[in-house]
Amino acid sequence: MKKYSVATAAVALVMISGAALAADLPRRVEPAPPPAPIFTQPAFTWTGFYAGLSGGGAFGRLGRGSNDFGSASGGMVGGTLGYNYQVNNMFVVGLEGDMSWAGMTANRTLPGPIFMRAKMNSFATIRARAGVVAFDRTLLYITGGYAGGNINSTITDTTVPAVYSANSWRNGWVIGGGVEYAINRNISAKAEYLYTQVGNNNNGGVVPIVSNSGYRGSIIRAGLNYRF
Repeated sequence: MKKYSVATAAVALVMISGAALAADLPRRVEPAPPPAPIFTQPAFTWTGFYAGLSGGGAFGRLGRGSNDFGSASGGMVGGTLGYNYQVNNMFVVGLEGDMSWAGMTANRTLPGPIFMRAKMNSFATIRARAGVVAFDRTLLYITGGYAGGNINSTITDTTVPAVYSANSWRNGWVIGGGVEYAINRNISAKAEYLYTQVGNNNNGGVVPIVSNSGYRGSIIRAGLNYRF
């Protein structure tokens, strides 16, 4: 009986020692799962083609000198196509063209009486743009280039009587500046001021029955662009 007790105690001692040694052995650690991928949007850029709509108003004068048809003002609405290229984080250059319906009319009456009337029906520009990214997604730019408009003019001289009229596309230039803000990656809003002068339109006849019905004046408009 005593032998069995000693044997049992020895077996228990061995098992306790084995358990202690097993507890001291290093355990295999499972590797941590890889971190979830972080998706980041690419940095915003102004580079690319865009198209848009714009509208506003114009005010100035139709005609010149003794054939000044008087002050003219009216609304404008049209479409825009363009391309921007962002040189670095600050500078943007590009080319923009637009075509607008215009509703600017001027009327004047001279002694005789002589009735003078001129109207600019449409207006278009092809302009270079250069700007700086001032802060966030705000672009400040200057612009200038070609401008043209369709001008219709009529002079009715009741003393002759005679009517002189012309309807033609007149060429000129435009210069100005504006601000454009990118609402998101595709849509931006802009506001700009332009000063333009388009050439003369001669009806024929003798002075003062000659209609130099070019347009010179200011344009203020706003627009929305969609960048592709």
